[in-house]
Amino acid sequence: MHKQVATEIIDYLHSACPDLSIALTGSVANGSYNENSDIDILVSHKDFTNSYYVYGYYKDIKIGIFSYHKKIFWQKSLDLLYYYQNLRIGYIYYSQIIYDSDKLIIDLKDRIDDLLLRKKLLKKTLISDLKSEIKELLSNRKSDCIEHKESLYAILNNIISIFFLKEYSSKILTKKEAIDPYSIIKEKDIELYNILRACYPCHQNSFKLIQKAIDSYIFINY
Repeated sequence: MHKQVATEIIDYLHSACPDLSIALTGSVANGSYNENSDIDILVSHKDFTNSYYVYGYYKDIKIGIFSYHKKIFWQKSLDLLYYYQNLRIGYIYYSQIIYDSDKLIIDLKDRIDDLLLRKKLLKKTLISDLKSEIKELLSNRKSDCIEHKESLYAILNNIISIFFLKEYSSKILTKKEAIDPYSIIKEKDIELYNILRACYPCHQNSFKLIQKAIDSYIFINY
């Protein structure tokens, strides 16, 4: 059903705008979809000047149509280099191109390959920067409960980003992996996995546990 609906939507878009670049992405593209899955379609056009996202329903299936302009690669370049949660990049990278006469989606994929090369070359510097940010967060503990939790989650996010920079700097995470990075960490480093799980969700002793683990394990091994 999902494949058929995706084909109908793509055929309609192509007939309405023949020079529109179109790719199928997400779970329907990689075959991991179920009856509750959305259909994600990536589009691009030479006249687009921004990124867009619209959604609607067709035959009771949610349809998401989005476009990422190439300027996101310099507007968000630091986030794309440092942090592991970049779903937009995964949507582009793993998409199945259907129509792309102007090679706009191919250009986006080439830019991602360039980004991966930069991450690989700058890996040590990026990890060092994230460690410095963690040290700063630890030294400026917040008394406010909400700010305290935000600091802890920022530390955990940086640690996970460091893990992926060290172990998978040339990998673009799928949506499933980005939502649940712990499954990958568990396979590669059970000690780090246990540390993160002991601290998350945030509780009274999380800060003490993570600070001890940073000094005794994380900064030594990463």
